[in-house]
Amino acid sequence: MNGKYDSAIDQYIPENVELTEIQQEYLKVVAGLIKVKDPVRMIDVAHFMNKSTGAVCSAMKTLSAKGILETDSKGVITMLEKKPHRKIWI
Repeated sequence: MNGKYDSAIDQYIPENVELTEIQQEYLKVVAGLIKVKDPVRMIDVAHFMNKSTGAVCSAMKTLSAKGILETDSKGVITMLEKKPHRKIWI
């Protein structure tokens, strides 16, 4: 765990990954929805947050690029397991 983020999302964030406040907000919503609904789709996040689907799609792409979650072609969101950061010594 990073120990620097809210306990609801810290477990999903890989070491050395920084999130903005809005990215944290999106991640908190996704993590919360996953606890009560399966599967969670981007449209669910958009409705919950009263955001456009385009805004949610953009946020999910950013979180995906950071190795936190994945989305499929139907908009289903899957949280990735956090992998430990490994140092490579040369």
